[in-house]
Amino acid sequence: MNRNLLNPPDALTELVRRARFLLFDFDGPLVRLFTLGEAPGIAEQLAARLEEALGHSAAGRFSDSVDPHGLVSGLRGALRQWPGLDEPTIEELVQRCELQLVEAERLAVRTAEITAGAELLVAGLLRLSRWRLAVTSNNSALAIDDLLGEERARVFRSAFQGQVYGRHPDPDFMKPHPDCLNRALAGLGCEYPDQALLIGDSISDLEAAKQAGIPFLGYAATEAKVEALMEAGARHVVRDLSRLLPTALR
Repeated sequence: MNRNLLNPPDALTELVRRARFLLFDFDGPLVRLFTLGEAPGIAEQLAARLEEALGHSAAGRFSDSVDPHGLVSGLRGALRQWPGLDEPTIEELVQRCELQLVEAERLAVRTAEITAGAELLVAGLLRLSRWRLAVTSNNSALAIDDLLGEERARVFRSAFQGQVYGRHPDPDFMKPHPDCLNRALAGLGCEYPDQALLIGDSISDLEAAKQAGIPFLGYAATEAKVEALMEAGARHVVRDLSRLLPTALR
């Protein structure tokens, strides 16, 4: 596909300037959370806990997962297929894994790297005072708030403090479910979803935006992610967030 057709300048400018509420996914557009490659190890720990709780018949059942969020988001459905498990036991296992994931994310935040261009963009948006900003994420709000409390994230703290809409305690409400987006719209006082814009880096972000009726702008750190978002239907994708600031100034 001709990359020059992906983000026509006038169309991208209109997309950004039309919005009054900017919603940012956390892991990707704002930070790289698992910079030390922790995600597969976290998934392995979650799988080990589940297999220990379920006994020898579960050996290897969850160990193929390398995505802890994917494992947790689909866990309730998987456990309901397990012979002999009642609902209280299923809920207990889901909540145990959810809490374990929260702790892993809070640990990962300590070494998270701020995404190139994100600080510049957010600082510029704050100076313009045209938009209200929020974080809408499948990551734990506790982990996000941990980052906002660090001195290196003071720009983000100014922009997002009090407007963090993280993962619902019930993982069934993780994106692509629009729960965190709908909570953000309500918290920001946005009555019309098309006045908002979600900046996200995943197909689940795109699908959640569609369900909530919110326009979507993709961020992709790699060509593979550009291709994946485009194939999923994203009309606008950028590789460098800082290029949005001149667009916003037009």
